[in-house]
Amino acid sequence: TVGQFDKAKATELLTSAEQKALEVLNSRVVPGDARRTLDDIQNARDSLDDVHRIANPTVLADLSSKKATPNALGLVALKDRLFAFEFNTSFEMVLDKLQEPLTISDVETVILGTESLENNSLLFLTRNSKMIEYKDAHFGLATTQDGIWKKGKDMKTYNDRLYILDPERNQIWRYTSRREGYDVGEPYNQDADLKKGVSLAIDGSVYVLNFDGTVTQLYQGKKKDFPLKKSPISPVTEPTRLYTAIDSPYLYMLEPSKQRVLVYRKDTQNGGAQYQSQYVFEKTGVLRDFVVQDN
Repeated sequence: TVGQFDKAKATELLTSAEQKALEVLNSRVVPGDARRTLDDIQNARDSLDDVHRIANPTVLADLSSKKATPNALGLVALKDRLFAFEFNTSFEMVLDKLQEPLTISDVETVILGTESLENNSLLFLTRNSKMIEYKDAHFGLATTQDGIWKKGKDMKTYNDRLYILDPERNQIWRYTSRREGYDVGEPYNQDADLKKGVSLAIDGSVYVLNFDGTVTQLYQGKKKDFPLKKSPISPVTEPTRLYTAIDSPYLYMLEPSKQRVLVYRKDTQNGGAQYQSQYVFEKTGVLRDFVVQDN
């Protein structure tokens, strides 16, 4: 009842009850009752945070059925097409059927991948700072005017521009697509601290997910306040991926260490975003990436 109007106080009460239940469990006097009480406490926490536990997720594709010991790096959605990729191979899923793998490169090692809706293509950044584009069923090198692609932690496209997050240089590099290749990369960040950045998301504004669970918002290169409100009971400590879209009212955050995706509703009136719910994927192993698609 307290949780309906004071989540922080409800959390304190549950923590106190949990400590007492653990004392009873360790005493072995009525261990069955203690375990049931601990289950009730977990259920109450799940209710407060609107937690959805997915015990048996549907397997969409098993990459090992097409390639021995695959080591997938990420997922990319291109309109109604879904791709997984690893260091030199891409896998397309069509109508829940996994296609034969395609070799991205025999000599380059892929580190990042994203889609370009503007060009109807996939882009793969390699360890040697090459950009490989998959378009019209062919792989080829995408060029810049100065022949240099910056490396970073993540990259995303928005309209005709490609953004690369480079925390080491405290920068986001923006490349504009032309008929033949891309312009020279230009610095986008003007005043934000991006040294903790691990992931990018774009909906017109640019969002940078930091490894401490905070989010930095930039608009036209300048930092804007972006508080995350009504945090979950279990705080975010090791997030790795961030997703949103121009027509989405939500930000989605992946935290593999807790096997969950957290959902925040953007507050367009006051700034920032408010925690809404989370999905916990049990018995799935390490989560590396995710995409959000409307059904």
